[in-house]
Amino acid sequence: MEYTTDYRTRYQSLSLWDEIAYEGNIDMGWGNISGQELTRRFWEASMRGGYAGHGETFMNPEDILWWSHGGKLHGESPARIRFLHEILTQTPGLGLKQGPGAFDETVAVPDEMIPVTGYEIYHYGFGAWSFRDFVKPAGRKLARGGHRYVEHDHHRCRRAQRRSSTHCAAGHEYMAIFPRV
Repeated sequence: MEYTTDYRTRYQSLSLWDEIAYEGNIDMGWGNISGQELTRRFWEASMRGGYAGHGETFMNPEDILWWSHGGKLHGESPARIRFLHEILTQTPGLGLKQGPGAFDETVAVPDEMIPVTGYEIYHYGFGAWSFRDFVKPAGRKLARGGHRYVEHDHHRCRRAQRRSSTHCAAGHEYMAIFPRV
């Protein structure tokens, strides 16, 4: 998923990721990642303008894997991926692409022929920081009275409106920030 931007540039096409490993508990390395990790992979692909496919490989008494037979989903990732889908349906334009950001963040902006300004998503995967200092490009001002942002916690599937008197936001792993200027 981290190569999505490179593949989009190289092939001038969307990137669809299949076989990104499966949430489950089988003995194979490709079928036993956590719901958190699978959801992180979806976010990484989406923030770079790509798409990922979902699958589960949980053992069950009938010895049937959803991965090969379908049926009821049992993992944690479907609700988290649905949460991401809600965010993506509210994104202006036709989708996202990777924008400029620091080395430890993925910044997504609308993928448009005519740039949409002011809409950015800062995604943080497994990094666990106590606060984040947002540095805006020259000429961009913070809203009067402080910095407003919407926090999306994709581990807990919740969002919250926040306000900071500085350029900082409180942080934790598996979150996305939507700064409002």
